[in-house]
Amino acid sequence: MLYGLEFFYWDDEPTNDDEEVLGVYSSYELAKKAMKEYLEYPRFNGKEEAFFIVEYEINEEISTWKEGFIS
Repeated sequence: MLYGLEFFYWDDEPTNDDEEVLGVYSSYELAKKAMKEYLEYPRFNGKEEAFFIVEYEINEEISTWKEGFIS
């Protein structure tokens, strides 16, 4: 199992929207620790609700990834 740390912040003002895949970790605990570290940066501070930890199975296809990357 892998754990992706993702940040998706949407604001009433679309120019403030912010989306980023921050990292992939070998455990939930490591992803949670990284999230706490990111929260100390001004870009992420006060936006804890915008962080998501997503579980991925190793060697398993993810149908949404077949659509390509977001740019």
